[in-house]
Amino acid sequence: MEQSAAARLISTEDAVLEILHRVSTDRAALLRCAAACKRWRTLIADRSFLSRCWPDESAGGRSTLVGFFNRQRVDIDGKPSYRLFFVPPPEGSVLGAQRRLLTSIVDGLPDDDTHIAKPLAARHGLVLVRLLTGIRRHESVHMAVCDPFARTCHLLPPLECKVSFVSCTFLTGAECHRHHPSLDYFKVLAVVSFDNPKGKDDRERNLYTFSSAESLWTGPRKCFDEIYRPGKRGFQFPQISSGNNALCGTTVHWLVPYYFGHLEEPTKYYTLDASSDTGHTSLTELPTAVSRHITYSNSHSTLGVTADGALSLFCINEQALMQRIDVWKRGNDVDNQVWLHSRVIELPSQAKHLYHLSGVHMLSVEKSDTLLVIDYESQCVHKVNVETGVVEEQQFQNGLNSIAMPMNMDWPTWFASRLG
Repeated sequence: MEQSAAARLISTEDAVLEILHRVSTDRAALLRCAAACKRWRTLIADRSFLSRCWPDESAGGRSTLVGFFNRQRVDIDGKPSYRLFFVPPPEGSVLGAQRRLLTSIVDGLPDDDTHIAKPLAARHGLVLVRLLTGIRRHESVHMAVCDPFARTCHLLPPLECKVSFVSCTFLTGAECHRHHPSLDYFKVLAVVSFDNPKGKDDRERNLYTFSSAESLWTGPRKCFDEIYRPGKRGFQFPQISSGNNALCGTTVHWLVPYYFGHLEEPTKYYTLDASSDTGHTSLTELPTAVSRHITYSNSHSTLGVTADGALSLFCINEQALMQRIDVWKRGNDVDNQVWLHSRVIELPSQAKHLYHLSGVHMLSVEKSDTLLVIDYESQCVHKVNVETGVVEEQQFQNGLNSIAMPMNMDWPTWFASRLG
């Protein structure tokens, strides 16, 4: 009996889906297939197809590491210079298997790539970078949101304020879909610090926000009433280049110490919590049991969000001679402000000698249960699974430093947002 037109269509569609599923191992190729015709775009954007391609990420909301954005030294005509590169992991990346200048994969940035100061944050395939414009006069902050996959760049209007250093993160339409469903939407939250070298009491820590929907900056909102200076108690906002904040839901959290100005009183630790919806800021004190595990210098303690959506704190234990990492998670069924000591991760004996107090940087890969411990001296990256305790070592050919910014991807969400 001759097949009906509907049956033949279903058979053909199943064959196309099978081919597309095999293509999905190459993300760039799958994206090109989606651009080939409307029907293929609809098939690829379907959540059931994306879940089939990436079952682990779809089941747990996990993400995978694509690579790092890192400002590195290069010699040009015998003179040292610094450029912002994308550095892939050893197994390669959808953005290429070799180190590449950001300006080679994104259009619209300043022609002279020495004008890119450093990466500030990366999320859902976008990277926020600071430009050198105005950086020496301490009077403004210039930034750009780059999309390496679309090769586009959105230059933000300058943030006019007194500035010594800045810590930023941003949200996309994936986090703000309730209020801003647009795929192109993003919102930047920046804590700007200013220390006047001529006036010891002239110190500011303010929050500013930028929305792409309004295309303007709002603020400032004061973060602290007391700001630390030698001999005086107060909050000391971090100057760490990357990895010093975590996005949990639509709230950004920074880890900040409170110094008492003398050695008799132990340092207290708080989270500075900023709502991306309202811009409201608050401070939450961490329990003493948690604070005493924190080693704040050199990024040996960092906040992150695990695959189950819990705000977490990771601490390299100095008293154990760098042999373990303590994992704390916020919240239980009764009180979301309770912190539970959920795990101790013992580092393997062959890795212990790599951890040096002066050359270690720890970063959490958002919603992935992955912790990255970067050892600058050995140029090794240790990927720690905070759920299983498994530690994997990766040797990066081009090396990484303290401003390395990881880019992690939730591929099902990314494809659905780009193609839906």
